[in-house]
Amino acid sequence: MKQSRISAYAPRLLITMPWGIGDTILVGLSAVDQITQNDPAGTVEIDVLCNHSQAELLEHDPRIHRLIQIDTSLFTTPEAGSWKRGIFLSPAARKLAPYLRDQHYSAVLPFMFALTLFYRLHTPVMFLNLRQIWHVISAMRAFGEVSIQKVIRQSINNYFGGKLPEPSVDEPIPLYICPEHVQKAMELVASIKGDTSSVITRPPTSLLAGGIAGALERNQDLLVALLPSFTDTQASINLLHTLSPGFPGRVVLMPSEPKLSLNRNCPCLNLQPSSIKAISLLLVIQG
Repeated sequence: MKQSRISAYAPRLLITMPWGIGDTILVGLSAVDQITQNDPAGTVEIDVLCNHSQAELLEHDPRIHRLIQIDTSLFTTPEAGSWKRGIFLSPAARKLAPYLRDQHYSAVLPFMFALTLFYRLHTPVMFLNLRQIWHVISAMRAFGEVSIQKVIRQSINNYFGGKLPEPSVDEPIPLYICPEHVQKAMELVASIKGDTSSVITRPPTSLLAGGIAGALERNQDLLVALLPSFTDTQASINLLHTLSPGFPGRVVLMPSEPKLSLNRNCPCLNLQPSSIKAISLLLVIQG
């Protein structure tokens, strides 16, 4: 856990969120950013209740006072029946409640489904006002979009007295990453850049074949010429064998030698340039 950067008597807020990695950004970091906007002097301590995977994304954020890591089993998930965890607390969750209560939080952001846990904290919650709740309900009834990020930011603004302007639905969300991770990412990108043997730069045959087959089905005048692959010499052959049975005569593999010119005849297609009228030609590079 991170050590406190400010006084032990500073106001303390607890952020909770669902179990996913995306929730770390959308919920956790949106909340941290909005608290920071309302408290530019940094007098409020921000604690985050999270699992191990979420903690890895947050551990370098200087705005966070402490990460309280709990087991993933304490979170509700999309699995059927997991909502019961938020009502009937496990032994671990029952131990967590008094620990959190002893932290004397000024308020908690209740975006983790754990009704019984929040009840045991005896702590005020940050949430929407009645007008904002009605707006969300109306949008949902009309099958409109509801921005979770905006709901979170509005809830925090309400706690701080609503002094800031109404947040937009696409507020930027800062993410703090250590320099070592950035350097490793840059080295990885440099290593695969231009490498057609990589699965990142060369899509798998099944994926590429599915897209080409769809185009051939939609356009009966389309011919596909596969350019020879050089890094993985079998790739273009595999693609040909995948497509040919379903589209006989419309998919061909261009020879690697001699190199063909656009000004020469097209023997592999049995076509003369003068005979091509309304035919579309798709050239495919498989790596």
